[in-house]
Amino acid sequence: MNGINSTSFVPIVVSDDPKQKKNKPKKVAERPKNVFDDKTARWLLRLIKGKKELPPIVLPNAVPPKPVEPRDVQEELAEAIRDSLRPWFLSVLFHAAILLVLALYFLPRSESDNLTIISGIGDELTNSPLDEDLGHNESQNEVIVVNSDKPEVDNPIAQTPKIKVSDIGQEAAISKMESTLPPGLSSDGREWGRRADLLAKGGGNGQTEQAVIDGLRWLKKVQLLDGSWSLSGFPHGIAKNKDDPIAATAMALLAFQGFGVTPNSREPILAEFALPVAKGWDWLRRQQEPNGCFFSSVTHVNHRFYTHALCTIAICELYAMTKDETLREPALKAVAYCVRTQNLAGGWRYVPDLFSYDADVSVTGWILLALKSAQGAGLEVPEATFEKISRLLDATSRENGSQSVYRDVRGEVPRPSMSAKALLCRKLLGWKRDDPRLTRGIENLVSNHPISFSEPKKRDVYYWYFATQAIYHYGGEPWKRWNERMCEELLKYQEKRGDVAGSWHPQQPQCDEWWYYGRLYTTCFSIYMLEVYYRHLTIY
Repeated sequence: MNGINSTSFVPIVVSDDPKQKKNKPKKVAERPKNVFDDKTARWLLRLIKGKKELPPIVLPNAVPPKPVEPRDVQEELAEAIRDSLRPWFLSVLFHAAILLVLALYFLPRSESDNLTIISGIGDELTNSPLDEDLGHNESQNEVIVVNSDKPEVDNPIAQTPKIKVSDIGQEAAISKMESTLPPGLSSDGREWGRRADLLAKGGGNGQTEQAVIDGLRWLKKVQLLDGSWSLSGFPHGIAKNKDDPIAATAMALLAFQGFGVTPNSREPILAEFALPVAKGWDWLRRQQEPNGCFFSSVTHVNHRFYTHALCTIAICELYAMTKDETLREPALKAVAYCVRTQNLAGGWRYVPDLFSYDADVSVTGWILLALKSAQGAGLEVPEATFEKISRLLDATSRENGSQSVYRDVRGEVPRPSMSAKALLCRKLLGWKRDDPRLTRGIENLVSNHPISFSEPKKRDVYYWYFATQAIYHYGGEPWKRWNERMCEELLKYQEKRGDVAGSWHPQQPQCDEWWYYGRLYTTCFSIYMLEVYYRHLTIY
């Protein structure tokens, strides 16, 4: 029989007797095969009904008990099971109803309801996917919903749709809120049509542009076949056992992107570098871990958050420049990893440690640049994250805020590199241009710590990069003085001949403070400085 199991029915006997036809038997479903035999069913029945004692022993000469009515043990067992499960079933329904009511009550409301959602340990507004490696338990977070009567105001981000970190799978959404902070770092100045004007206004010229192009051509020449870059493998490169290909690749891509190059660039000059950038991103995107970070267990411990910050800046910049939707999720995951790993000091150190009070201005500054690059791409970052960074900068500031130490520990003295980075961070976090602390800090950098390749112990490309950024965004006479010296020194000492043409030597004429990171490191930071005129639109 097609579609019917013939064993499911008893056979029917047909007779010519009219009485039998009148009392024709009905089809009766055959009783399904028992799961347990009768003996096992009786024992199960006794257990369900709570009869734990053994059945009575019947002696040989005992009076036989009165016959009892026959019973269907299987049916009785089924009924007992149903009776025992009924309370559990009702309990499940009851608690499911309660959970449904609570979910409907606490779900984010429509944008017109104007909510501010604060969640996390210590009022931390993270609402980020959890990192299993960090042991962060979402159930520990407290969510407080506060009504606001203020009209909803979007953050002033440059013409890009607002995308929340919650878009990558968080259950609790971060609401929009009126921000008192400056917008993110905008890469709109890299557009080919705006370059000439910004270059002229900032103090660049054809020579600085040619130096950038020569530097990018050297980076193109030393790219590896798989699309990555290395800090080793060429004259005056880093030792192979200290290499960090992920960081090297991110640094090289930032140099190309700072010039305006994307994998799809078709403009003159830019198109020359489109393929190296496409190959580099094909390699770098495959290095991101499922939890969002861009470092692995083989990455040197001291490099991990530096590496992740560089990669996060690079992918957020590329997303802002291309609006390629395939970049949105990896960018969001990288940003979320930054947000959820902020420690109790308000910053970051070398490795994730949520409950540490040890953070430094160096690593934290790079993470802040990553978060501001995310804002520039239209990705939303919790304002509480920035507030905690401000508290760390307060703790590490000296000279009334115009200078900064590396870490908030006894005996630390201000360093030019940390002071320059802290001043840049302060501007990104809301300090006004006429703030006297900022004015004193900028003047201290220009007057007391100028660029010099030839003076012993004065060469520091890491400090120069952050000082260039901080002074450029400040502008005015300090920038004019700094820029003249910067262009003169960088153009003078760029390699002109041979396989290293376009790069900068890390040890000549004087050793750089960071010479041990090699030629690619020194070259990338030098290129960044010469791209400053259009790399980001000015903060003020």
